[in-house]
Amino acid sequence: MVRRALLLLPLILVACDHPTAADCRKAVENIDRLTAGMENDRERNPEAAVRACRARSSTAFVRCVIDAKTNEDLQACESKQKR
Repeated sequence: MVRRALLLLPLILVACDHPTAADCRKAVENIDRLTAGMENDRERNPEAAVRACRARSSTAFVRCVIDAKTNEDLQACESKQKR
């Protein structure tokens, strides 16, 4: 039993770095607010963006996006994420 728990520990720790749906929703809303008028008029699916955020983003990146006040702040978040 202990051996199984030790084998699963790395998976649990990696999963812990995924942001919550609520935080991803806030990040998506902030991106929409900051980039208003910059996006083309294609139909968007915010819930798909939230799912992608949860699967691909770190908690630190999402926190950065939530705290962003300008487009430059958003770009800085993206630069940090790529490192």
